[in-house]
Amino acid sequence: MSYRPFQLTVNEVYNDSFNAWYPGQFVVIDDIDNQFDGFKKTFTLKENGVIANFIVRKGSPIQPEQNLLVFINDVLQLPSESYIFDGGSQIEFLEAPKFGDSVKLLFFKGSSTDVVDVNVVPTIKVGDKLKLVDQLNGIRDVYTQDQRIVSELLTVDSVYTTQYFGPGITSDALIERTVEWCKQKEDFYLDSTLISKSRDELNSNIYPVTTAIKSVGIATTSIFVQSVRPLFNYTPEMLATTKHSIKILEQNDRRSAIATAIVSVAGTISNIIIEDGGIGFSTAPEVYISTPRSGSLATASAIVSGLGTISSISITNPGSGYTYSNPPKILIESESYKSETITSVSYEGDEGVISGVGTTSISGITTGITFDLYIPKNSVFRNANEVGTAQTISGIQSSYYFIIYDSVIGSGLTSLNQDDSILGIGTSYINNVYQVHKVEQITGNAVGVGTTSELLRVTTKVSSHSNLTGLGNSEFFGRYSWGRIYNFNRGPAATNFDVDLLNGTAGLSTAPLIIRLNSMRSLYTS
Repeated sequence: MSYRPFQLTVNEVYNDSFNAWYPGQFVVIDDIDNQFDGFKKTFTLKENGVIANFIVRKGSPIQPEQNLLVFINDVLQLPSESYIFDGGSQIEFLEAPKFGDSVKLLFFKGSSTDVVDVNVVPTIKVGDKLKLVDQLNGIRDVYTQDQRIVSELLTVDSVYTTQYFGPGITSDALIERTVEWCKQKEDFYLDSTLISKSRDELNSNIYPVTTAIKSVGIATTSIFVQSVRPLFNYTPEMLATTKHSIKILEQNDRRSAIATAIVSVAGTISNIIIEDGGIGFSTAPEVYISTPRSGSLATASAIVSGLGTISSISITNPGSGYTYSNPPKILIESESYKSETITSVSYEGDEGVISGVGTTSISGITTGITFDLYIPKNSVFRNANEVGTAQTISGIQSSYYFIIYDSVIGSGLTSLNQDDSILGIGTSYINNVYQVHKVEQITGNAVGVGTTSELLRVTTKVSSHSNLTGLGNSEFFGRYSWGRIYNFNRGPAATNFDVDLLNGTAGLSTAPLIIRLNSMRSLYTS
């Protein structure tokens, strides 16, 4: 076979250009076209069913009407020509949309630094009474009205009241009057609806709390906790993603140290005796010695033992002018609790019962235990109104961590991480924290329901299961729960939080707390 060269000629070269940009964030406003009837012109703007108020800071050059995009039948409408929107929560069309028209509403909010979301707790509520009072220079009383009852909250600064036919009515919009506000004092019916005198601002603030079950490092991207749903992202609250912020709070034992100074005949500090070494010190604290009436101030430094106590205090400057009969006070700085705020978090997790327990030996696991996880029929996770999407099978995945509690078999298991290091040393039944090695959806018998395909079998590593008895399925063996916090922003102040499981789940009593920073907006009942 022979070859010969050949030549190609390029006659023309095409160069395409491409440009793209990201304009920022848009808020999708709920549809209002179901209210179109050809007569109504004013509509209330809502986001996820909650009235949305768009307020511009005083002095800001932002024009709210330029940030609202309105499409009627897919045609962009012009502000001031087609509609009026001066901020707040209502839009007014100059021509009433007809029945059958479609609408799309988008509010441009730019970045998270341009717009701040605020949960407003109303002061005035439906059922309160308002009275317009005419007090020009304290003498005129021409346009004072009688009390009227608030029937609807429109925006943060406007309300509807019951129809009014009494004195003080005027069409002059320039007359300024003050408003007297009287809170509702008793329950009553308004338009056949019972109006309670209870008020949101008098409700208790409930902040969901959980406990970490795995240590949190500076570079940690997933925080595993005992339980996080449904309370942390309870669906009826409809919180925006930016509202999901948490605080991690250390709760290790802390106790201040106590020491006494010994004054020499020469008036110097000769020794400092530790009366109580305290608990929970990770770094050497500052030691403060009170100032003598005359002379120089003494100084000292503390040494922390490996147990987190103050083991000794060294005198770095004995000072002068101290008296033996009135020795100086010694103050040892207390160890502060570590905390960290994390923003824009996401949650996942579930809980249920252990319906089966067995042993296994597979590749990578010589002493494995399988747990059959089942979400009961009456579980809140099967209710879409509570959790958003109904869940019939656990969503836990390989490498995730979960906790077993209220178990009824076993006498303590030592759980292992995937790298065979010790995770937790259980002391009671099979209660412990475990890491998932493998997950598999199976069909089997579940407690209380018989054969079902809604079982998830998880395989975990333990150091030994030779003494574990009472294995089986279709029985109640205990409960499980897990939660994962992920996809968050930690910022430059990220820190470490340790979880000690060497005494089983008892160690969780001092594990870091995870607290949601926004109180619950909706009543939750389990």
